[in-house]
Amino acid sequence: MKFAADRTVGKLAQWLRLMGYDAVDTGPFSPESVLSFIGEDRILLTRDTHLTRKTATLKAIYLHSNDPKNQVREVVHTLLLQPDEKVFFTRCKFCNTILERVTSQEVIDEVPDYVRQRHKRFSRCNTCERVYWPGTHYDNITKTLQDLLAK
Repeated sequence: MKFAADRTVGKLAQWLRLMGYDAVDTGPFSPESVLSFIGEDRILLTRDTHLTRKTATLKAIYLHSNDPKNQVREVVHTLLLQPDEKVFFTRCKFCNTILERVTSQEVIDEVPDYVRQRHKRFSRCNTCERVYWPGTHYDNITKTLQDLLAK
């Protein structure tokens, strides 16, 4: 399932990407972007009621909550999603690109020595070149997602 999140729900897009979903940020909404989203079979996520009324040709979900974590619950509940923990952390949180597994030697100049010594699993975004590893943030985000999806 693919999503397009407008600027009213930008943080939601990041949470969806952390869960492994293809979720783009729309930027300014235009007729061209609507055609693009339809062609890519994306579901528009928004808090803009006017936008949901204008986009009869586009699948759109109006989200009630302002809180990104509650928005995650709304999307999961509304679409009856079954998020798979095996695909968590497989997309770049910032640019939506699928991450590539890399060795510690490949990131030797990109992460601090202590990180390379403590961690063996690394991933890189080939678009923005960010490097990811399962540090404490990984555990915290995993726990948050598990809590969100359990309710």
